Amino acid sequence: PPYVLNEVAFLKEETSSMISIHVEIDGFFLADFLADGLIVATPTGSTAYNLSIGGPILQPGLNCMVLSPVAPHSLTMRPIVVDGNSRLRLTATSRVRDFRVSIDGTSFTLPCGVELGIEPADFFVNVLRRPGENFAATLREKLLWSRSKTPL
Repeated sequence: PPYVLNEVAFLKEETSSMISIHVEIDGFFLADFLADGLIVATPTGSTAYNLSIGGPILQPGLNCMVLSPVAPHSLTMRPIVVDGNSRLRLTATSRVRDFRVSIDGTSFTLPCGVELGIEPADFFVNVLRRPGENFAATLREKLLWSRSKTPL
């Protein structure tokens, strides 16, 4: 099976049609996300595509995933953070017959109605950091936080 480091994106295939993504967590129905797509991101991927659509930034050491709808067609559809040990089942439907799946940027087309599963791998990935590097400093630098020269 393909492994994911950053995110899996379920996206509409055609620009004029939205898709509905039926989501179950550990066998229980969560929601039908009616949107242009849905991103399931790891903490590592939370600062990529997920962040660009308004999803939360997750601290790298957390064991969780975030489900972030892309341009949801309801104001009540919001990003949700779930336990990283959860097993997700997702099924897309649409007025067109296909939808697009992107796994860490590699995308392919699948027919609507196919059920896809997302579950934790049976191994961990260790990420090396340079000495003195930390999450807070990286966020401040990359997102230009606290650049004001005048104190409050």
